[in-house]
Amino acid sequence: WMKVNPEMAWLKTCGLIAVREDLVVKKSVAKSLALLLELCIKLAPERQDKVLKMLYSRLASFWLKAGKGELAMISIQKYGDLEDDILGKRLELNALILKKELSKAILIAEEIIIYNSNMKPEFLDSEVKKSPDFDSQAAEKTLKLVNSALRARGLKPFLMSGTLLGYLRNGNILPHDKDVDIGIIGWENQFEVAQVLMELGHFYIDYEKLKGNKAFLLDPKDLKNGIAIDVFLFHDNGDHFLHGIDFHLGYTQNYNFTKFNLKEVDFLGEKFYIPDQPELNMYENYGDWKTSIPGYVVSVESPAIANKGSLEHKLSAHLQIIASMYSGFSVDKIQRVVNYSNNHEKLLSDKTVNACIKWIERINSSLVNK
Repeated sequence: WMKVNPEMAWLKTCGLIAVREDLVVKKSVAKSLALLLELCIKLAPERQDKVLKMLYSRLASFWLKAGKGELAMISIQKYGDLEDDILGKRLELNALILKKELSKAILIAEEIIIYNSNMKPEFLDSEVKKSPDFDSQAAEKTLKLVNSALRARGLKPFLMSGTLLGYLRNGNILPHDKDVDIGIIGWENQFEVAQVLMELGHFYIDYEKLKGNKAFLLDPKDLKNGIAIDVFLFHDNGDHFLHGIDFHLGYTQNYNFTKFNLKEVDFLGEKFYIPDQPELNMYENYGDWKTSIPGYVVSVESPAIANKGSLEHKLSAHLQIIASMYSGFSVDKIQRVVNYSNNHEKLLSDKTVNACIKWIERINSSLVNK
């Protein structure tokens, strides 16, 4: 094919690499594809400037997924003028976060929010896609299986987050939940947890998440019934338990929980552990946990957040707004982030708040008209 039509062969090869961007999970695979795409870029025919621009954006995405912020930034700069290019801005935002340049990242995030507030969202012209129903019966089977398997190895998994909330509220798994939540005290136990799930034979585990004392979450998936699990790792930090949300771009927002012991309870017809002060644990996680709050944002509002008002906290607020703007009709989350910033820590600039208010008004008006 190269002998007959080298330009078409080059385009086909680039396309085969580029379409894998959304499929890549592992950093090692992302790195391999980035190196392969770099080789293709070096072999580019002279007439393919527009394709090269697209390829540099894909190359930046691969380097971001590989955790290489510096290399991603080089690709972004070759991608072209970022002044009026929202894709370039989003790539630049991700690269800055990976490089731990959070102050610059927040400024770029603000630019993206202001840009979006002036644009008509694409989802307004399409039908609202209904989220797939959560199979609470399948979740119950997965929870029981994981609980018994871990306990059989001497571990003490305990109900956490939304699963603990379901136990306290109605003695069952919440029907509108999206996964199963358990906690494990001691980051050292992450390796035993992974070993147990591997031996069960039908759980997907990303072994790159096993990061020793830097790990706060494992997120295996039960491939038999499609149920996702969040395994929260609580680090014993002397006078408190340290927890964290590991964002995929390389920064962690930490949480300080009051230390607790575990007690056994009956749940779903079996024995489970829960914190011995479950109401306090729920308050530190959700605040007013007894009331159902639409749009509650744990990464912004949780009373357990360490270093409130820090760069990490501010960045979480901006990223939540951006995610809500792109995901659909998530005005509740944006409004809650704005309210928190106005009434507690100043996480957003006045310009960002005004852009958010403008966005909310436009979305509500469009929905009424629709």
